[in-house]
Amino acid sequence: MDNWVLKRAKLTPERTAVYDGRTRYTFAEVFERTQELGSALERLGVFRTQNVAMLADNTIRGYLLSVTLLLYGKTVVWLNKRLTDGELQGQMCDARVECCLKDDSLSERLSVASQADTEVRVIGFDEIFAEAGMDECGLAVVGDGSSEGGPGSDSEAKVRCGVPVATIPREFDEEQTVSIMFTSGSTGAAKGVRQTIRNHFVSATGVALNLGSDPSDEWLCAVPIFHISGYSIILRGLIFGVTVRLMDHFDASEMERILTDEPVTWVSVVPTMLKQLVSEHERGVASNTGYSSSFKGFILGGEKSDASLLQRCAKLGMVVVRTYGMTETCSQIVGTAIADGPRKPFCSGKPYFTTSLKFDESTGEILVKTGALTPGYVNSSGAFESKKTADGWYRTGDVGHFDDDGYLYVDGRLDNMLISGGEHVFPEEIERVYDDCPYVDEIAVTAESDETWGEVPVAYVVAGDDESLTDRLREFGRARLPHHKVPRRFYRVESLPRTSTGKIRRFLLG
Repeated sequence: MDNWVLKRAKLTPERTAVYDGRTRYTFAEVFERTQELGSALERLGVFRTQNVAMLADNTIRGYLLSVTLLLYGKTVVWLNKRLTDGELQGQMCDARVECCLKDDSLSERLSVASQADTEVRVIGFDEIFAEAGMDECGLAVVGDGSSEGGPGSDSEAKVRCGVPVATIPREFDEEQTVSIMFTSGSTGAAKGVRQTIRNHFVSATGVALNLGSDPSDEWLCAVPIFHISGYSIILRGLIFGVTVRLMDHFDASEMERILTDEPVTWVSVVPTMLKQLVSEHERGVASNTGYSSSFKGFILGGEKSDASLLQRCAKLGMVVVRTYGMTETCSQIVGTAIADGPRKPFCSGKPYFTTSLKFDESTGEILVKTGALTPGYVNSSGAFESKKTADGWYRTGDVGHFDDDGYLYVDGRLDNMLISGGEHVFPEEIERVYDDCPYVDEIAVTAESDETWGEVPVAYVVAGDDESLTDRLREFGRARLPHHKVPRRFYRVESLPRTSTGKIRRFLLG
């Protein structure tokens, strides 16, 4: 298929591609800037290899460089800024990376990799944009060092004459790996997921068929662009021809202002974000302020959400589209429709038109077939193949079921499941019940060995200092859960170990 960056610049050159609250670029201007950046990367020797790592925040510069790598057919290896330098270097080694592009605002990161004895060359955004003749916003810089009035204006700081210029592929090979993204590591070591042009296109198509695609849409991106939830928004912007509104970090009050004052239509969130937004919006409603008439709703992903949160959303008229997906499927493959509203609060929705889904008859594990599914992991083909059935279905590791109306319910992770007295118990089910408990801020359930029952559930709770807390939590559970599902013990902790996407790292508990 045609190169998406080229195609979009031809189809809708004057439409806004990206905006961060200060700087706005049309698709034509994005194409111009990415050509200049591509020439700079060529001169800096970045394009000598296929895989290029990126360590970036949700900034205009991060957006432009990621689109530059796409334009020139390179593979972006997204790095998570929350990991240690050792973890980042291990991932770059797995992905066979020789060069990493790093946002200079993350100055303390990859300090070891910046030393001369490493195989990875780290290049700061400042150096790249200076080489391209641009300031921090990507605006062309004239001879006296000042920036010109706006993007797209002519400047002497164009591609320099007499220097190598990288070739822009006119077409994409659908099976080409354009991004590598490491899993969150909620159950152990992270794996590098290969994501192809076809994977991303099928993923975007599924979203469009579920939500619809309007040229006037504007997607607010506050989730990290180094996660699939964020990067997929950038790619949908190119495929759909819609605006990406970047937010450099999540802040509930600032997002409330944006949703009130700007023409945003969709925003992707995880449950922890949505909880803060609901509280913020409740205060706004009390003072007679509401969202813009353009706003359509929240796309909710992540590990879990509780019924009381969705009920609060419904009371405020907040549309929440619940989804299910993973890095291996380039984001969501199942979702509710806008018309579903707050009914069936614990469901994940129905499989998208581009998704086939069934269950393992013996374990209830969710099996998936979709064109959005990765062709495999980097440096670990055996680990991926072991997750597929003989006839090609991918084992997600999640256990679930359909209700009579065809809605998917995710019961929990197969590797989290415990067997107590012969009964299957999913920690996620217990956690959903306790999410409505007024005595608990956060809770995570895992298993402990027991001589009588084999295993019993135990809970780690973030809660206030109350001597009677254990008795109150046990009473709360017995009123709502079968006896064998009530946690045998409750351990108070200051915080729960989580991944950067909010998933509980259960293997670190205990």
